[in-house]
This record gives sequence, structure tokens and C-alpha cells, in this order.
Amino acid sequence: MASDLAQILIRGGKKEVRETVTYAIREIVRNIIEHSESEDFTVSAQYYPYKGLVEIAIMDRGKGIRRGLSSNPHLSISSDYEAILKALVLGISGSFYRGMPEEKKTEWSNSGFGLFMTIQICRMGGRFTIGSAGSLITMTKSQKQHVPFGISGTFIVMQMRVSELPRLIGLLRMLAARGERLAKLVKVEADVEASYASKFIMEAG
Repeated sequence: MASDLAQILIRGGKKEVRETVTYAIREIVRNIIEHSESEDFTVSAQYYPYKGLVEIAIMDRGKGIRRGLSSNPHLSISSDYEAILKALVLGISGSFYRGMPEEKKTEWSNSGFGLFMTIQICRMGGRFTIGSAGSLITMTKSQKQHVPFGISGTFIVMQMRVSELPRLIGLLRMLAARGERLAKLVKVEADVEASYASKFIMEAG
């Protein structure tokens, strides 16, 4: 699905652009399947030629981010805003943590690396928006905005400037290497402060 949608959106554009958009879509959908417990989800997308902008919106009606993280006994979460920030940090998960039941460990029990990379792709070449329950956060390369929200489940919008994506290929390789190093520094059994989570996300690029 991800590659087909990327092909339609990019309309035969450069291979590296299609692959980058495919990667972003695939990682968000994978996170929904793994964590939301939603029976279905909605994907809508649009390419704006006059802006050179691809926009992809994905929404599920699952349990939401805060409820999803609540299964991790090592995390302390006081708000939907804090839950979103912590969910975006490498190594923080509601389904992968020290002491988790062995039967829940799968090949997808990872550090959230794909989500981390997707956020950086969007931040460096557009914007990334994520909302769950009472909070919605929008991030660009230099700014983070938080506004009240109100849905059940999780809502994500990825905006990417097509002209920027080829330039980002080298940067993304660098981010991948840096992300792997950062993942080793964040213990999956540890909690983090919301301020640290925000700094982690915004300074990664």
C-alpha cells in the first residue's frame, strides 16, 4: 500500500523521493498496526503541484497514545501532551520494556527508530503533526506548537516538500547513524522528563 500510494503522489518522480515517501507512510502505518488496537484506520493524501508539497493524513480510532504507554510500568505520564512527547523518543514504548512478557516480544519490538526517522524526514523537509486525545503537536525544523485537541485514537499529518527530499538523502543517512547512537543512550526501562523528550526530538536534526 505504501509504495503504491507514494507512486501515485510523486507521479513518476525520482526514485529516492518515492522511496523516502514510501518509508514515511510505511512506518506510520506499522506503528498503528502494532500499537493502536484499532480495527481499521483511514489514509488520505494529496499532492499540491503549485506548492511542490505532499500531504498525507492518517487516523485511527484506537486506544490512543497515553493509554498505549500506560502498559509500560516504568513510565510516569500526567497528560496527553506528555504522552505524545515521550512516545516520540527513541527507546520509549508501551509494548517493549524491561520485564515485558516474553510472549509479547516479536521481531517488531524495536526502539521506535522508524518513527524517529519519519519525524525527522518531515521536520527537515516540511512538518510533522501528531494528535491524540486532548493534545496536538506540530513540529518543523525550528518550531514546535501545541494546541488542545479532541479525538479518540491518533491523528497524524505528514507534509513533505518534494523539492527538498533529494537534498535530504545525505542528511537522512547521517540522522540514521545518529539515531542508532541515541537509541543506545535511552534505556527502554527508563522514564524521561517531558522537557527532555521535547529537546530530544527538536534537536535531533
